[in-house]
Formats: sequence, C-alpha cells, structure tokens
Amino acid sequence: MALVKCKECGSKVSTKATACPHCGAKINKGMGCGTLIVVLCIAFFIVSVMLRSADRSDESQSVSTEAPSESTSLGSPSVVVSPPANSQPVASPIISRQADIAVQNLIVKRVPVGNSTRFRYFFTTKNNGSTPFVGNVNIRLHTRTTGITNADFKCDILPGIQGVNYIDARTGPERFHADSAYVEFSYRATVDSAVVAEGRGTITTKFEDLSQ
Repeated sequence: MALVKCKECGSKVSTKATACPHCGAKINKGMGCGTLIVVLCIAFFIVSVMLRSADRSDESQSVSTEAPSESTSLGSPSVVVSPPANSQPVASPIISRQADIAVQNLIVKRVPVGNSTRFRYFFTTKNNGSTPFVGNVNIRLHTRTTGITNADFKCDILPGIQGVNYIDARTGPERFHADSAYVEFSYRATVDSAVVAEGRGTITTKFEDLSQ
C-alpha cells in the first residue's frame, strides 16, 4: 500500500482511499504502472500506422509525377494508356477506297423468260486488291447508238475472289441485232458513293442458246 499527500490539507492518505479522511477531499490516484504500459503500447501502434501511411503516400506520388516518354506537337505531355494483359485486339474491317476491281463479260445466253426470250449477260467481278471490297458495282451495256441498259450489284468480295452476276436484256450481241446490239460494257465501283474503280470492256463472243 502506498501513501500520497492530499492536495487540500496535506495529510498522508492511502492510495486505496477514495477521499481524504481528514478533509473529505477526493483523492486523485494518478495512473498505475499497468495503465501506463497499455497507453504506451497504444501510442506506439498509432505512430507505426501513421509512418506506414506516409511511406505509401510517398510511393504513389513518385509514380504519378513520373513524366511520360512522349509529347504532343504542342509540347504538352501525352497520356499513354496500356491495354489490359488479357485483352484481345478488336479487328475492324478495312474497306478499300482505291479498289482493284476488274469486271469481265463471261458469256451471253439466250434464255426463256415467261412467254418470250431474253439475252442474259454474265459478268465476273474480281477483287485483285489486298483488302476486302464492300461496295456497289454498276454495269452498263452499250450499243452502237444511244441505247443503254444498266444494273447495280451490291458486292462483298474478299481479296483474290470473284463473284458472278448477270443482266437480262431484250437486245442480244452484235451478230444477232446489228446496230441495235450491245457491243461493249462499262462498270463503276463505288464505296459510300465514292468512285474507287471504273473501266470498259467488249461483249464476249461466247454464246449459248437455251431457248430451243
């Protein structure tokens, strides 16, 4: 048991007493050894947490303030964004704006259509370019005079591949209808209304009569 001095009357009072037996003043016992140890442990823990937080803050600032390796033409730093490690590149279709399209008259056939016969002009449209052609091809049939028959074909042709289309007309090749016959053709390839290829050719002499 320890004795302490009363602050009011100066008498010695036991530390176990709650009040001074002489004057009745409350006794301030102070902090015991056990309590002091607990307080010191808590203070040490708080200080260590604060130091760790400060270290992490310094690391994040050193990363965020690192200068980028490239700059824009105006001198301001550009932002370089790296894709996630597991991301896959998205393939976007490439449409040729200067397509290497070739059209050729393959054969002419006389075919029955209803109660009459028609001349069917078969054409091949080949993509000789290195990119897919997705657009429109217009083919016109020309006579020696002013008569013209034309048709539009929507095309989606891979490089090195050719498609086949045909045009039905009442007029046949030159050897059947003289000056009113079709003697040549022209074509124009467009992508979104922009002309990317065009040319001309002659009507083939290959003929087949399927109307008999």
